Amino acid sequence: MKRIFLLFLSALICALAFNSCAKSPEDIYGLVVKLSDSFSEESGACVFYSDTEKDGFTVADGKTLGRFYIGKWEEPPCFSRIRGYAVCIPLDDSGFEIHALKCVNVSDTEEVSRLVRKRIDRLQNAEIKEYAPESYERYFVGAEVYVRGDTVFLLATPDNRLVKKMI
Repeated sequence: MKRIFLLFLSALICALAFNSCAKSPEDIYGLVVKLSDSFSEESGACVFYSDTEKDGFTVADGKTLGRFYIGKWEEPPCFSRIRGYAVCIPLDDSGFEIHALKCVNVSDTEEVSRLVRKRIDRLQNAEIKEYAPESYERYFVGAEVYVRGDTVFLLATPDNRLVKKMI
């Protein structure tokens, strides 16, 4: 009887552990949606891009990412070092942006971070300074690259510290 109870208890512990892992923020798609929802009232509608079909996401290929990061419709040089991504960009280019790029290896985060830095440079030198200076000051002046484990984030939000805590 003790043995059956111990087996049942072990199975229950394993099931609870598996269930908690499934809800962890490793799911970058759900994480980006959750992070963007915390700012959605302030910024309006966003479009979400990812590498695979997900509810609410537009499928983006390497050429789309190349347009975001290097300004050309071609795959960025380190595209092979990225195994998954989710990107939130406002429809009118005047609000926050949140990008999450999951790297193949932790050692790839440095190169992918340089790529994300190119997007930040493009944002900080964009025409948005002219036609929406308040959005530029609020979101893009403080834009930053944040690395957590094997994931590189671009954070251009009103409160990057809050977003980092949520990650």
